[in-house]
Amino acid sequence: MMLVVNTKIKAGALQFAILISVVIAVILSAFILISYSHLQFAKQLERSSNTIKLSHDGIGYAKQKPIAYGDSISINLEEGIQEEVIIFKTHWGIFDKVVSIGKSKNFKTQKIALLGGQTSEEERPTIFLEDTNSPLVVVGETSIYGDVSLPRQGIKPGNIAGNYYQGKTLVNGKINQNNAAKPQLSNKKKEYIKTLLFGNLPQEDSLFIRSFASEISSTFKTAPKWMYSPDVIEIDDQSISQNIIVKSDTLIRVSAFAKAENIILIAPYIEIADNARGAFQAFASKSITVGKNARLTYPSALVFQEKENQLQTSNRELRRGITLEEGSIVSGSVIHLENPNDNYQKALITIKENAMVQGEVYSDHIVQLEGVVKGSIYTRQFAIETKGSIYKNHLFDAVIDTRDFPVAFCGIETNQTQTNLVQWVY
Repeated sequence: MMLVVNTKIKAGALQFAILISVVIAVILSAFILISYSHLQFAKQLERSSNTIKLSHDGIGYAKQKPIAYGDSISINLEEGIQEEVIIFKTHWGIFDKVVSIGKSKNFKTQKIALLGGQTSEEERPTIFLEDTNSPLVVVGETSIYGDVSLPRQGIKPGNIAGNYYQGKTLVNGKINQNNAAKPQLSNKKKEYIKTLLFGNLPQEDSLFIRSFASEISSTFKTAPKWMYSPDVIEIDDQSISQNIIVKSDTLIRVSAFAKAENIILIAPYIEIADNARGAFQAFASKSITVGKNARLTYPSALVFQEKENQLQTSNRELRRGITLEEGSIVSGSVIHLENPNDNYQKALITIKENAMVQGEVYSDHIVQLEGVVKGSIYTRQFAIETKGSIYKNHLFDAVIDTRDFPVAFCGIETNQTQTNLVQWVY
């Protein structure tokens, strides 16, 4: 005889079991969703990181390969992979502005850098003096530290008004007398500088800033913004920064209270007040004066170039060029570009006593150095004007020193420099 037992399951227990099943299913689904989300996030992070790397690679490419100004190039890195780099190069003063965009599927990253010319430590001269059939003469407490490239006549001690050379060694470094040609800027850069100084303003109305507010800033992601006046422009207690070009047909004054960063100034005359501070590029066709104890930080540049038809009349006038007053410091480049047929006898770059250039001085004419250059001088001639007389190719109480020179320094590009990073601007 078989005993049959009927077991009933309560409805509440059944509901609880179903609830547990649902909870487990939800938890499993959540784990799957989280794992999927983590996987997608990881892929997105990888693609985002990849675009950053691609944009950096584009800047690296621009350092190594020539790119035409105003043109963009697109590089597809590997067939079948949706990755590319777009590179665009324009002028920005003495430097080049390079925009690099890295793309990976739907992701895009942009980097913008200024590039300039760099000389290796082994190849950087303290002095590069062109051969004008006269030796370099050192007088007083002149000190030269580093290798020099001199004319065939070499270097010798001398005297000015009874002041004789006080040193024991003429050059603390190697002396090269191979009469090589001075490094030259590219024709494209020379033409661009002439266009800045003497060319027409851009035609696009949207590029102009109409009101001179107390604080004006732009971005290097766009075309440069222009501030223009035919009259004198006073940058007094204003803050002007980033990708702005200020142009006057007369004169620009920068006061000690101004804040000028990463901008370009263009005028016949530019006056930088005593004790002024900033980091900018200044282009002038008549004169640039850096006041006493002013400080222009890297990567600043002062560029002087006269109009070609101006040379014939200006010999009868006072030609000023670039003057660094006592105690002023410029960290960057001081440049004078000129017609080589000009026979003007006076210096058009003057660095006064206790003034200093930390970087490079490049002149197609004559440099009068009474202060200090921590870096390199490339010039056609030196001169000292004192007591009504001009002493050609003389250095008097000057200091030129490449010891401890920053390896990363970049200035103007020539046919003897390598392209490298000046600074990131975005």
